[in-house]
Formats: sequence, C-alpha cells, structure tokens
Amino acid sequence: MAARKFATGWSIVLIAVFAIFSAAAFATGFTGLDRLADSTRDFVRGVVVVAIIATLAAALSAGSAALSTPRPTSDPASETFRSEYRAYADNTFRRLRRSVLLVTVAALALAGGAITVALADSTPTAQPPLIMAMVDGKMLCGAVSLDRDGTLWLRARPLNEASFVTVVTACPTYR
Repeated sequence: MAARKFATGWSIVLIAVFAIFSAAAFATGFTGLDRLADSTRDFVRGVVVVAIIATLAAALSAGSAALSTPRPTSDPASETFRSEYRAYADNTFRRLRRSVLLVTVAALALAGGAITVALADSTPTAQPPLIMAMVDGKMLCGAVSLDRDGTLWLRARPLNEASFVTVVTACPTYR
C-alpha cells in the first residue's frame, strides 16, 4: 500500500511539472532560439523533445505503478498469496524506478539544453544587405549575391547594369 501511495503522489508531481513546462513553453514560446545558429537550435529543440517524451513516459510509468493491483488468485493458500503480493510489489517498485530514471533523463536533457543555450554564441549571422536597384527600367529589391568572378547579382540580374542602387532596411511590398 505504501508503494501505491508513493506512486500516486509521484505521478501527481510529474503531471504538475509537465503541465508547468507546457504552459511556460506555450506562453513564452522559444523566442531565444532565433538567436542561435541552426545546428545549435536543432540540438536544443531535440533535447526539449527528448525531455518532454521522457517526462510523459515517467508520468505514465508512475501512474501505472499507482494503479497496479495484485492479480486475483483462486488458490487461497497463504504461501501463494504472499508470492503473488510480492510479485505485485516488485512490479510496482520496478515501475517506480523506471519513472525515476526517466525523470532523471528528462532533467539531464533539460540541463544539457540550458547549458548549450547559455554557452552558445548568440550573435546573429551577418545577412547580406537588402538593395533596391533600377535595372532595365524595372525596380528590383532583395538580397545581394556574389558570383565567383566578383559580380554582384540582384534577383538574377547583374548590378553593374543598374542605373540606380540604394541600400534599404526592408523591401517594399506591392499589392
């Protein structure tokens, strides 16, 4: 009975922790991930997914331990009852140990992700400037690309043919 009480309390704690993490993630989002490099961002997202899955599996395992009951037996002998009850208790404790192990995995994954974010270089990568240019009577806007021979290109047009060039912070949108 003590194992079932502990399992019930443990599963309630895990569900509460899972709910708090979920609410925090949905309320704040992953705004800080935008500042990370692509490989670091993918790693952190993977770590968060591992932590979520491990926490959910831990809650399910703890709930399974809390709801487990001894198998009914048709043999009323005390030795049979004792061995069945011992098997039930062993099964309950095995599920609880699995739950604690999964929570440990989730905590280590979150700690690893937090350390990665804390130590990661959060400087955004330099983006090519946006250029607005008049080429062959058409106004073009976009990011500049550099060809192997050193020619600057804007939307598949070489910039050396442009009659007007200016740097802009954003390209205009037309409807």
